Amino acid sequence: MKSYKRHIPKNLIDDQLFKFVFSHETLAKQLIDALSKYINIDWVFSKVELKIQQIIPGKHHDSKDYYADLMVVMKNSDVLLLEAYNKFRKKEFIKSKAYQDRVFSEQFEKGEEYENPKRVIIVNFIRGNFDTNKVLDKYGIVNLETLNEPIKEFNNYKLFIVIKVDRYEK
Repeated sequence: MKSYKRHIPKNLIDDQLFKFVFSHETLAKQLIDALSKYINIDWVFSKVELKIQQIIPGKHHDSKDYYADLMVVMKNSDVLLLEAYNKFRKKEFIKSKAYQDRVFSEQFEKGEEYENPKRVIIVNFIRGNFDTNKVLDKYGIVNLETLNEPIKEFNNYKLFIVIKVDRYEK
């Protein structure tokens, strides 16, 4: 008979613990409130719609389905994706970017103009280092020559955030 080890989470970034804790609306709202202040985004919410292990399906039968750790749909229909990673490398970066791109592109119906998109912001809580030694890194689209946004405030619609939760651990 196969023996099973009981998994004991070591930190809040543990996948199952992260989903369980923030599946509670009160805790999710507190996290969102803290995040909005920390990353300087004004989110007004009275009710958030929480979706744990949310499927982000592909439109075509052979498209890959994605499963977001936690998807929060705000009152104004903005979407906040929360992901937790114990390791964050190129593979996880691409995975999170794919989640964000899928949710962003799915908001437009066939024939609909690409005007007034909803924001799709992904926040990746990670352990370890990625890119810089800062606690928080924000990524977006810039002109690689000038480092300016090509369209004013475009990055407000698709902000990609990495928060290193162990920067203060010693």
